[in-house]
Amino acid sequence: MLQVSRDRPGLSLPLYAALSLMPGVAGACLLAIGNAYPSLVDGMFATRWYPALANRLSFLWRIPIPVAPLIAALVSFWAVFGLAVSVLRSMAACSTRPAVEAALRRIAAAGLAYLMMIGMWGLQYARTPLVESERYTTSKGIEAYLPDGGTESPLSSMCARWISQANALARVARLHEPERVLERTPDMFDRARMSLAYLPYMPVPAPKPSGIDGILSRMMIEGIYIPFTFEPLVNMSIPAVDLPFVACHEVAHAMGFAREEEANLVAYEVCLRSPDPAFRYSGVMSALRYALNRVSRDNPRKYWELIDGMSEAVRRDYMERGRYWNALRDAPAAKLANALNSLFLSHAVKQASGVHSYERVVDELTIIQP
Repeated sequence: MLQVSRDRPGLSLPLYAALSLMPGVAGACLLAIGNAYPSLVDGMFATRWYPALANRLSFLWRIPIPVAPLIAALVSFWAVFGLAVSVLRSMAACSTRPAVEAALRRIAAAGLAYLMMIGMWGLQYARTPLVESERYTTSKGIEAYLPDGGTESPLSSMCARWISQANALARVARLHEPERVLERTPDMFDRARMSLAYLPYMPVPAPKPSGIDGILSRMMIEGIYIPFTFEPLVNMSIPAVDLPFVACHEVAHAMGFAREEEANLVAYEVCLRSPDPAFRYSGVMSALRYALNRVSRDNPRKYWELIDGMSEAVRRDYMERGRYWNALRDAPAAKLANALNSLFLSHAVKQASGVHSYERVVDELTIIQP
């Protein structure tokens, strides 16, 4: 009696590998098309597709706990445990194929996640830069804005002005409980929308506690936006003075401002327009730390002169933040996270500045400040 075998020949490994790479290649091609046609991204994706998609999935915002870490835990378990099982199968069968196929499936899954990220949110990286769309210009560096015949840079003048503002705000700002900051953040955006016409007309999510604060702190991450679940997550263990700004930064990502310097700029402007002194203080202190970081590299003497101009309360908050992160800066997890973040920004989404893109907000603030 002739019996038909149930074993079907599988794909050849080269073909299997090619198919596994296709989702990632498709994501890269989609982003390349967006970079080639930013006006198309502006007119279709940023103003129509993304707000509509976020509105449809806004029910995820109403779930009180962060969904993304749970999904990440399940995916990590599948990736690690499943691969380990496949390796054991390969060893038992004296064949590398099960292990290779398992690895290729995970490459395909990572590529699919990348494609989904670009299609659901990441095309925002290809938008026309915010400062250009608002008739600002960043084509000139800070040095081009030095007063004729002067030696004082506008950056130092801005720092002095921010220090003066921070000194005044520190006397009236009452930092809220962390959960209260997250609850108030959507209202700050709604109020700012009246004077910031570039904010899209879409629901504003309330950021959520990350649920993994210890892990994020060790990786020197203040907050993170998860485009798959449309969740802005905040590390609740960071210094209280930074919390309102970080919450606004992550919500800015959720509103479609993908570039880090643009999320910083939006967060600063939203905080500055807040009726709450705690938000204004956080916005000023965050702009000040980015600017002072540059001053400290370019002119250390001027840096310490500016520090001397801080009130005791402002200096305490500024130094406390430095101590908090300096204690974690040399940890292996922090160095690895910094390298991976820079790799993602510079290669996956084509932000050439990598992690330094956060500091580019200084260039924009130097130009738009009155």
